[in-house]
Amino acid sequence: MEYKTAIGKKFTLIIARGPEEVGARAADIVMELVGKGRPGVLCFPTGSTPIPLYRRLAGLYRKGLVSFRNCKAFTLDEYRGLPSSNKNSFRFYMERHLFSKTDFPPRAIHSFNGMAEDIEMECRKYEEAINKAGGISLLFLGIGANGHIAYNEPGSNQCSRTRMVVLSQETRRAIQKNFPGKYPPQYAFTLGIATILSAKTIVLMATGRDKARAIFRALKGKPTSDVPASFLQSFKGRLIVILDRDASSMLNVDLNRCQTISRK
Repeated sequence: MEYKTAIGKKFTLIIARGPEEVGARAADIVMELVGKGRPGVLCFPTGSTPIPLYRRLAGLYRKGLVSFRNCKAFTLDEYRGLPSSNKNSFRFYMERHLFSKTDFPPRAIHSFNGMAEDIEMECRKYEEAINKAGGISLLFLGIGANGHIAYNEPGSNQCSRTRMVVLSQETRRAIQKNFPGKYPPQYAFTLGIATILSAKTIVLMATGRDKARAIFRALKGKPTSDVPASFLQSFKGRLIVILDRDASSMLNVDLNRCQTISRK
């Protein structure tokens, strides 16, 4: 069902009963784009929210229902100072959950080099790789409790491009569980907001009541750098928002009018 943001921009809102259904509906959108071998340029996030999506895609691939052999893949971000072999790196995460379980050609997978010495060069190369691929066809996003998308923290400029950022204290507290007995990373590479908004289709996914306020501010509040996700309201392409009921709880949507899914 189409709803409107605070500035009147329409987006498709899908409400699912839980995280697995959020992932299933997101996987359906991938299927619509690439099917059994159509080309596409996809950009993927990490974290807990997209895991059901990756699990679903791996299952569809095993059944022969989807193929990524003609696709290119990009990751949204990466911690500065972690090699791809580190279990907490985002490249390691994507290999574990998706790339190693499907047929993405290794040469078509693009991720940040967390150990790059020349930061500006690394960011420029990443932007150039996206442009060379023809731009991102389908980009998936999660959202932080503070409203960040990728690692564009509060205060990020709408015109920002791929760069290295300083992670907020709130974000570092949230990821501390992944670094027991150690300090979590302070810096990360990330696609900028303008880079994100250059995609053709964006799918924003969120689950859990702790994301409800961020979702409300992103879609119903005034666009502001204090809530970087709110800049999605100016997106000129196709915006699809997939939430579970907890994440949608502050939107006051009429579930009878909203597109819903119910899978066993």
